[in-house]
Amino acid sequence: MRPFINKQRLIDEFCSLARIKSPSSREDEISEFLIKRLKQLKFAIKKDSYGNIIARLNGSGKPLVLCAHMDTVPIGKGNEIKPVVKGNRITSDGSTILGADNKDSIAAILEAVMVITENKLVHRAVEVVFTKEEEEISKGAKNLDLSLLDGKECIISDMAEPYGLITVSAPYCFKFEVKVKGRRSHVKEPEKGINALSIIAEAVSNIPLGRVDSLTTSNIAYAVSGLDGVITDKNLGSLEAECRNTVPDLGIILGEVRGADIKKVQATLAAIEMHFSSAAKHFGGESLFSCEKLADGYLFNPNNPLISMISDIFRMQGLKPKMFNSTGGSDANILNGRGLKSIVISSAHMENHKTTEYVVISDLIKLADFYVRLLTK
Repeated sequence: MRPFINKQRLIDEFCSLARIKSPSSREDEISEFLIKRLKQLKFAIKKDSYGNIIARLNGSGKPLVLCAHMDTVPIGKGNEIKPVVKGNRITSDGSTILGADNKDSIAAILEAVMVITENKLVHRAVEVVFTKEEEEISKGAKNLDLSLLDGKECIISDMAEPYGLITVSAPYCFKFEVKVKGRRSHVKEPEKGINALSIIAEAVSNIPLGRVDSLTTSNIAYAVSGLDGVITDKNLGSLEAECRNTVPDLGIILGEVRGADIKKVQATLAAIEMHFSSAAKHFGGESLFSCEKLADGYLFNPNNPLISMISDIFRMQGLKPKMFNSTGGSDANILNGRGLKSIVISSAHMENHKTTEYVVISDLIKLADFYVRLLTK
């Protein structure tokens, strides 16, 4: 007979974690809390130079890495996070986020280790990594000292989808910027000018925008045109009255492209560059395109051995595992790009980043049980 997850202890642990405010770059308090808890569980603990926690519990075989992030998005208008347990849910009081993204996974990992320890279960070696600043495009994972890890495979529960999903792909993410240069003139003589906004309008009407295909999206977050010197990279300017009688000679466009297939992402970026260049040429202006990779993506074969092992555990829990193509990012994007094979599974939380965020308690119990089965398999 399998040992039971201590439901009340798990809920209490999660609520203790949730009450600790830890928006990105302000993880000191939760870091101290977790180091104390890990020491109680007999982990050997290290912190890398960036502030990520790396803890090891000896066992058999090559260690498996379990990763979760310590930070949250900004908490909201309330001064304190107040978890509310009602029925099968844990919520905030509505004035803040709950912070279950990613503290549900942290609580489940801690509970799993307690169950394994108190029941003296034979288990494989485990390395727990708690990262900083995941919400800031995984800065902690980018700076994680991988030399402190022996494990080569990693499980991350950080996906606000129904429990039982396995992420087989996640997108590469690139940001891009286009500077469109026209020619300034007085509005009474528009034929002497080249309106930067006209170039932007023609280009935007032709570029791939929105959902490009099932795995690729393209977005323009901001587009502005105005007078060179009034709008700049650092200051996008204001609608000053004296600017309205002048044909604008500068446009700035900020956007991103993301997708799991790097070739399709690169093709989309190339199409955006081409259409802006073509539009600029049509009007006699100039277009300067630049892009920067923010995160690596990945695409796994569903028959990957680690995915098969996860699927087997879900089946043991009475679930039918489902493969999922994510349109979002996580620490797994960075870690896979750095050579640590990382698979993301769904979490116990829903509606993350909102004040309506909540934890499904029955799924939180399943997640803790998942970790027990994973480590004792």
